[in-house]
Amino acid sequence: MTTRTIGISQLRRMFLVLGCVAVATVTLPAHAISIERFGAVAGDTSYATSVKNGKALFLTFQAAARNDADRSVVVPAGKVYSMVPYLPVVGVDNVTMWLEGTLNAFPGDQTLWPNHTSNGRARCLLEFFGCSDVSLLGNGTLQGNGYRWWVSVFKTGLDNRPHLLRMESCIRTLFRGWTLLNSPMYHVKWVDMLHALVEDVTVHVDVFAQQELLRAHGHLFEPMKAGSKSGFKSIDAWPVEYRDMFREAALAATALNGVLTPAELANWSWPTFPLNTDGIDVRGHNITVRRCDITNFDDSLCVKPMNGNGNLTQCSQDILFEDSHITWGVGSSVGSVGPNPAVSCIRNTTFRNIRFTHPLKAIYVKPNPGDEGSGIVDRITYENIHVEDCPWWTVWVSTQQQHQPGSGADTGCSWFYPLPGTKCQTQPLVPVTHLTIRNLTAIKSWLSPGVLMCNAYGPGTNWLMEDINIDSVLKFPMGDHFLCEALVNATWSNVNVNCTDHIFANPSLKRGKRPLPPRTRRGH
Repeated sequence: MTTRTIGISQLRRMFLVLGCVAVATVTLPAHAISIERFGAVAGDTSYATSVKNGKALFLTFQAAARNDADRSVVVPAGKVYSMVPYLPVVGVDNVTMWLEGTLNAFPGDQTLWPNHTSNGRARCLLEFFGCSDVSLLGNGTLQGNGYRWWVSVFKTGLDNRPHLLRMESCIRTLFRGWTLLNSPMYHVKWVDMLHALVEDVTVHVDVFAQQELLRAHGHLFEPMKAGSKSGFKSIDAWPVEYRDMFREAALAATALNGVLTPAELANWSWPTFPLNTDGIDVRGHNITVRRCDITNFDDSLCVKPMNGNGNLTQCSQDILFEDSHITWGVGSSVGSVGPNPAVSCIRNTTFRNIRFTHPLKAIYVKPNPGDEGSGIVDRITYENIHVEDCPWWTVWVSTQQQHQPGSGADTGCSWFYPLPGTKCQTQPLVPVTHLTIRNLTAIKSWLSPGVLMCNAYGPGTNWLMEDINIDSVLKFPMGDHFLCEALVNATWSNVNVNCTDHIFANPSLKRGKRPLPPRTRRGH
């Protein structure tokens, strides 16, 4: 068989093709440099060997970067290497990493995990900075062994967890074929990236282990179960008018020939602290993510903002997510985007041909609180979206719902909004403009269609809602309606649901608190 590596000129030509669509088929070179050449040892999970393996990987990259004949690093197939990260890979050019075996995050005492000297944050399992023409290829696995880290967050209240794969300020990156499992935190975190292609990547989190952990620590909302430990009590504690309304909706749904079975209703639950095990998060310019399969309990495919302080990019823009499947997950997400004096920015981003299976949210666009600076969320498009069995919100466009133990993160928008006794303050400094949702089909969504809530002092403008069909089972709490606020010049075409400004189906129960102008929110 003829083998060939990807050279620098080939990568540059590849990423000059609009949309990153021209990719050559490549195979593992015969003379790729194995991490075992620099002392890596498979099958030993001791701390000493894990440190040795991390250093071996780093040294292999340095050797490949100096090798004119063969600039390829290989983690051999059929072997598992326990690893503690050594140092980030910085400034390498035209190097390919072939992950064919498994890199296994050290499964022992987390206090032995190294931190960055500059900021005290945990080092990522793999980290690249300032690189160009790097390819990450192969059919191997990064195993994060995240469970111990997740337990630690709840036991200690401290949160300093590593990501699996982090890249920053890199140009022309190709990432293909890997499987990433159970990261302590994000699986893929890319920042300030220019010209990148991600394809055929699998992210899988053991969501059932997370579910039991969340239940034990009171972060699993189970509204039908008395004595639920979550921050929002079971429906038995709701005001009587809301409780009766919900029960009537539930009885109607269970009577419709199995649209919702009594067992499904009894076990209805979702996490109130999803542990930040994000799937693929990107920031940068000209990035395509396609043919990926994500199972997790947080943002699944996500674009986050850049600002004027970026090295290569100042706005996350010209980004495409397509042809992917999400199970569970908290959405194909935009943001969160808080205001910034250097202007937080996401624009020209498309999610298309995305299929969801029981997601906690599907479409999720989330401005964030803040009083200084501004933000841009412009020309976001969702098209050809199919959602099945969504237990929470099919569409949420409003302030991020978050309260995160151990980090002090609290956006002021309750995870349970708009249920009784909750609030969600909108953001006037980060308007959502030119949002398009086209050809959305949602089957067996449990609640009302969703929330489209902006601020009168920074309204959502020029939205297009076209060819939308959402099947709401419980029709709770807004009936067959979106909860809408401060939308200007919105166009609705062939949509089976519409807007209401009432939080609950009872029109006498009006929303109370109105948005405040930006200067008032700054305290002037």
